[in-house]
Amino acid sequence: MQGDSRRWAAALKRPPFIVCVLLLAGATVMAGPVARKLKLVLRKDAVPLRKPLTELNRDALGEYKFTHATLLDPATVATLGTDLYLDWEFEDTAVTDRNSPLRLVRVLITYYTGKPTLVPHIPEVCVTATGSQMAQAGDVTLDVVGPGGEPMQIPARAVTFQKSAVYDHDRPTVVYTFNCNGDFLPRRNLVRARLANPFEKGAYLCKVEVGFRARRMKTRSAGREETIQAAQKFLSRILPVLLEEHLPDWEAYCRAQGVAS
Repeated sequence: MQGDSRRWAAALKRPPFIVCVLLLAGATVMAGPVARKLKLVLRKDAVPLRKPLTELNRDALGEYKFTHATLLDPATVATLGTDLYLDWEFEDTAVTDRNSPLRLVRVLITYYTGKPTLVPHIPEVCVTATGSQMAQAGDVTLDVVGPGGEPMQIPARAVTFQKSAVYDHDRPTVVYTFNCNGDFLPRRNLVRARLANPFEKGAYLCKVEVGFRARRMKTRSAGREETIQAAQKFLSRILPVLLEEHLPDWEAYCRAQGVAS
């Protein structure tokens, strides 16, 4: 025991350890003044929605007919990390086969702002926690219609899962994208990097996740490419409404704060 104490005491006196302590102390002392001098922002202000998500115009989505909204229980909301969400289902009336696996669309939109950590849940974590396995995941580019009918290319992520034999090895696909401080991003690590911009005073994060199912429980899910195309079609309807009426106007926010967007 005494020998261990002597070794620790000797280690604490070594030059590398002393240098590390001095550097950490200097960084601690200088962090505040340097951040103020460079106008760096270490804690982000909240950027509120223009309108609550639950007030999204259900009747503005063309052929998609609203069927019902799901209210999450308090425990699920706590796990989600935000009470700013909508979990809605629509019926694509343009799909003539009423038992098609692309007939019913579920959209989950979550919004985060004003918190120290804005890290959303993603299907790769949440769905696998229920027992499914991830079969394929990759970034995709979706050609959607944006506000004013302008074409947009949205980076997104498509994740295909393998269900257990109980569900006949079904392989459903989920498509999601993030809108973070005015940018669309496909992956959580890119979101973290975007939020780390020290020159921006505020921060928000919105995840839009789209999945499909059939009316009949035993109907197999649509193929991966079919699902991606169907998600692209649905997002062309809902994203213009979301961007024009609900998500913050990031350029206007930055102008008001006196910073470049």
